[in-house]
Amino acid sequence: MTDIHTQVFNCQDRAEKKQLLKALSKQAKAIIELNALDKNVNAVLIDMYTNETHKEFKTFRGWTKENKRVKKGEKGFFVWSKKLKAADKTEGAEEDKEFKFFGIAYLFSNAQVEPLKK
Repeated sequence: MTDIHTQVFNCQDRAEKKQLLKALSKQAKAIIELNALDKNVNAVLIDMYTNETHKEFKTFRGWTKENKRVKKGEKGFFVWSKKLKAADKTEGAEEDKEFKFFGIAYLFSNAQVEPLKK
């Protein structure tokens, strides 16, 4: 089996990323239950991504606030976003159906950023 970083960085499209994220989330839920952890799935996913190289994770904006930029060409680690709302606008329907879902959010590690050039 390939390591988690290889799996994450080799995903080619959003559908593949979502499929991998669902599989990793299943593993994370099992870890939470087995160890009776007081963590959410995203926190366990970040623990799974963490190693000697990738120690700290933030959003693109989070790194920018620290005067760092994500290196060109870097691919983000993915976790679940906050709950989003959308409407299903089916033609001919009298009312749009609203639904909630979790999207994909991207994090970058300390190994993927560099100081902003002045």
